[in-house]
Amino acid sequence: MLPLAPLDAAYPRGARSAVDDAGVVAGWVDSAAGPRAVRWPALDAAPVPIELAVAPAAVVASEARAIDAAGDVAGRATLDDGRVIAFVDRVGGAGAGATVLPGLPGATAGFAEALGLDDLGRVVGAARGADGAVHAVLWTDGAIVALDDALAGLPTGVRYLSAAVGIDGARRIAAEAVMASGVDDEVRRIAILTPIW
Repeated sequence: MLPLAPLDAAYPRGARSAVDDAGVVAGWVDSAAGPRAVRWPALDAAPVPIELAVAPAAVVASEARAIDAAGDVAGRATLDDGRVIAFVDRVGGAGAGATVLPGLPGATAGFAEALGLDDLGRVVGAARGADGAVHAVLWTDGAIVALDDALAGLPTGVRYLSAAVGIDGARRIAAEAVMASGVDDEVRRIAILTPIW
């Protein structure tokens, strides 16, 4: 077993969320400023986390949720006004830190989180829509798409897709489907979306 180091020994709590084929780990650790998204770049004798620079400065908590083969990390951050934003931190980027991903148009309450990404830069997750519900989304080329809208129609019995949790190189997306048979969105199923674009 190889314990992963915290940012600060006074705050030892944390969790890993994902690991890539090279052994780079993404997750979060506690700090004096609150939970922070981190990347452990090397699994050597004493792996030290690198805090991901998630802008804006009003971040009170952040966590990494997914990592791809290049070491790019996606996740979410909570701002001091209560909004939750999705981000992606590209290893090969200009070093400016993480990029905030856009929310769905018309949403009045800010909520978005990135839950998965593939090796081609596509990110999946969830975001609140104009209707107030949280929908499964795909970010590609800087744009956001609600997966409900991208499908020709939802299967019988599916009310909407509430989160996309993973995407593979063949563009298949694992999503959570809220079923029409439930009360208050309590009945959910996992769905696999075959390439839709």
